[in-house]
Amino acid sequence: MYLSYSGFKKAITCLFSYWHEYPNKTPKTGPDDRLGSIYGSVVGKLFEDFYVQRVWLQPNPKEFLLGRVTQTVDAVIKQETTTKGWKTGGILLWKGSEPNQNPKGMYANRAELEADIRDTIPRGLDIIRQYKLIGPRADAEYKLDFSTPEKHTLAGRADFIIQRVRPFSDLLIVDGKGSKHRGDYVDPQQLVWYAMLFYLHSVSQGKPQLPNKLAFLYWRCNPDNAVDWLSVSEDDVKALLATVLDTIRQIEEKLKILPAGVSMDTVRGVFKPKANESNCRFCPYIAACPSGYKIQEELKCRQR
Repeated sequence: MYLSYSGFKKAITCLFSYWHEYPNKTPKTGPDDRLGSIYGSVVGKLFEDFYVQRVWLQPNPKEFLLGRVTQTVDAVIKQETTTKGWKTGGILLWKGSEPNQNPKGMYANRAELEADIRDTIPRGLDIIRQYKLIGPRADAEYKLDFSTPEKHTLAGRADFIIQRVRPFSDLLIVDGKGSKHRGDYVDPQQLVWYAMLFYLHSVSQGKPQLPNKLAFLYWRCNPDNAVDWLSVSEDDVKALLATVLDTIRQIEEKLKILPAGVSMDTVRGVFKPKANESNCRFCPYIAACPSGYKIQEELKCRQR
């Protein structure tokens, strides 16, 4: 089994939604607006370039990154809107007055998006400078996939793994966040997942090691409050690993009892939905889930 953190989180949150998205690969219905994620993806890619291409050694890192904004936006939009295999490409619902546009969209047009990204670059460099996020090791988009003895792949990519310069000299795993409201879409367990994978690799090499700290970096915040620090222990990663392996075992057992061509009622009986407002609010598989459909309709009525 191949299990990323998003897959694991989906499985422990709602098994029915997990079944649709992963084993069954059910196509999603309705428009999938990707506009809200473009900013974070572009900023993440620009600062990935900052580390991978050692841009800090250039005479003017700010101008270098600013010069790459347009081409990076092009690349990310293409990636987010292109259909690949069973995954349908998303759309960009710009904020505007036209019927096909989204009145609550984050940006009215591409110019607004690019302006927001350009404003972030000097702030991001100030954050890196203030917290000394540079050193002898500075990896970005670092692949941490680990194969267990049972041949399961536990997958993950850390935004940044950094061994800071003195006086810190500590090892960090850092996850960048582009949400407008600090704390939105923040899940500390995701950082523990990366620490777990890092630890498993170190154990397999005979040199057990944990990162000294974990951190969320908020690109939209001023440097003084741009970073949240978290600690992690060996017990933390071992407890998470035990839960992950148990979750895989349960999923495999459930898949074994589902014959080909099984009815949706049977699927719901095995991969039981966990219907609540949090799980059902934006679920794209709600048409096959009566309890979730009822919750979505109740939410729509409240918004009217």
